[in-house]
Amino acid sequence: MTYVIDGSGNVIGTKSGARDWATRDVIEVFRKLVGDSGGAPAGGSLDLEPTSPLPTALRAKGSALVLRAQQDPFAEAVAKLPPGEEVIPLGKVFSAGEHWYMVRAKSGAIGWVRGAEVDELRRAK
Repeated sequence: MTYVIDGSGNVIGTKSGARDWATRDVIEVFRKLVGDSGGAPAGGSLDLEPTSPLPTALRAKGSALVLRAQQDPFAEAVAKLPPGEEVIPLGKVFSAGEHWYMVRAKSGAIGWVRGAEVDELRRAK
């Protein structure tokens, strides 16, 4: 999965599957995006899929949250966070009928958490 992110860090489009990012059509779309101050995705053959905004933060449903090195509940633990600590979602992927978030902890640790193990927090911007 590829995410197209604007200068403000907002996901403005996604594309699943393999892609040759060096084709003339793709380069032209990115040239339009760079020149576009509105942040809206440009049309063209890139055909980005719509995105839904990520939550502003995530919090463990249980007592603690384990950040994993991969999108696998048995993968190496990168960090174990204290109960109630919020993490910032960086991305979201779907795999085998479930979703995972790539997150950053307050400590700076980056890893993956299963969507079923966290509550999404949304705050007004």
